[in-house]
Parts: sequence; structure tokens; C-alpha cells
Amino acid sequence: MMFDGHSAYLEEEAQITAYASVACLTAFIFDCMLSIGEEVNIYQRGRLSKPVITYSLARLTTAAVLACSVAQNTAPSLYSESFAIIVYALWWISSSLTSLLFFFRVRAVFSRSPKTKFAFLVLWVLTTLAPIPLLWSLYPLGCPDVGHRGNICNQKTWSAVFFFLVVMMHDTLVFVYVSYELSNSSVTGRCDLRTLATGNGLHNVSKLLLRTGQLYYGATVIILIIATIALLRSIPFYIIFVSMHQVVSCVLACRVFRMVLLCDRELGPKNGEIRTAEVEAMVAAAIAGAEVTNAV
Repeated sequence: MMFDGHSAYLEEEAQITAYASVACLTAFIFDCMLSIGEEVNIYQRGRLSKPVITYSLARLTTAAVLACSVAQNTAPSLYSESFAIIVYALWWISSSLTSLLFFFRVRAVFSRSPKTKFAFLVLWVLTTLAPIPLLWSLYPLGCPDVGHRGNICNQKTWSAVFFFLVVMMHDTLVFVYVSYELSNSSVTGRCDLRTLATGNGLHNVSKLLLRTGQLYYGATVIILIIATIALLRSIPFYIIFVSMHQVVSCVLACRVFRMVLLCDRELGPKNGEIRTAEVEAMVAAAIAGAEVTNAV
């Protein structure tokens, strides 16, 4: 009788996880459909540049990992160690490309500070390498720990927690330093807490970057905190929050990328603003590894 109750609970948990994975994929596809017009405008700006390729790959890999998650949760017979490794590899690539889009934002804001740009480049590299212990724990020999919580070994649990903490630290540093730098570009030359909270008094592009940064930081950090607590306390369905973070982070990062590249069509260049042409040039320089000196 107890066994039947436990089996029913596991079946309900699997069903809820499957529904959640389908919902995440549906929400991501819906966002892609809504952004088709803006993406067409980006592609019409000129040749298929490296920044746009990075953006497109971030979209495709995120869609792929969400689709694999749906397949894994709705058809458990498809699950295998090889399939799990593919899913985690796609997740790793998607997370790296998504954070790279926000590194472009940092380069644009700190375009005249090479040391700061290099520091954030190192931070992005460390964040990209942080999932390695988690990926290594997928191998049978990579997890020597005999103690387990349900189906998750303790080493994998702490590797995931370590990655979550690194991502939260990365997002916090980016949010704080970018917000502080943007506050220096206010119309009046003065900044207070109200300006940092609302963006009022900043130039249009700076205000856009500040508000989207606030939305990204608030949403992603809250989800990661919930996922960390759920993982440490062995709360079921914790994987749902990981999928939610994947969707939210990619959607918001891509949204910022599109808005910054296209806002000059609506606002036009203004003195004192972070010009979108300069942003685009900095994006190209970040990928090519060369400094752009004549961005307009």
C-alpha cells in the first residue's frame, strides 16, 4: 500500500514536470513569434554579422534544450546517459551565449574603460567554466559519492548550487556596476537613488539599459534563489525552476540586444547618449577580439 502511494506520487511529480517543460517551451516559442518583426529589421540592417549570429545561436540552442527537456519529461523511454549529456551540453552552450549577449551590453557601457571590460570578460569566462563540475558529475565515474538524495547524488547537488551562486554573483556585479556607470550619463550630470530606481533623468538609451537590466536581474536572481533552496531541501520539481531560468534569461537578454540595436530608428542619435551604432561596433569587437576605434 505504501509502495502504491509512493508510485502514485512519483507519477504525479513526473506529470507536473512534463506540463511545466511544455509550458516553458510554449512561452519561449510565443516570445520568438512576437519578436519576428524586430528580428527581420535586425537582419535587414546589413550582412549577417557575428553579433547577429551569436544572437541567433543563443535562440536556437535555448529552443533545442527546451525541446529536449520536453521530450525527456514526456517520453521517459527516450532517456539515456548519452541523451542527458546532449541536453546538458546544449544547456551549457545556451547559457554561455546568453550571458555573452549581456557582456556585449557591458562592453557598450564601459567602452572607454579597457580594464573594466577585461575584468568583466574574465568574469564571463569564469561563469562559462563554472558548470564543468556539474557536467563531470554526469559520468558514473565522475560521482564517487555513495550518498544520494532521491535520484541526485550529493556531488551533483553541490555542483549545481555552486553554479547557481556563480551566476548570481555574475549578475549582481554586472547589474551594480552597469547601473552605477549609467547613472553618470544623466541629463543634469547628477544622480540619486530615485534616478537609479526609475531611470528618470537619464538619456533614452541609458534609461532603456537600466530598466531592462533591473528586470533581468530581478527575475533571474529570484528564480535562482528558489531553485537553490528547492535543490538543497530536496523539494520536488526543482528542475522546473531551472527551465524557467533558461527561458527568462534568454528572452530578456535577447530583448535587450534587439532593443539596443534598433532604438536608433525611433530615437535618433543624441549627444551624451550611448549610441546604438557604437554598441553594434563594440559587439563586433567583442567577438572578433579587436578594439573598435571609429564607432559612430
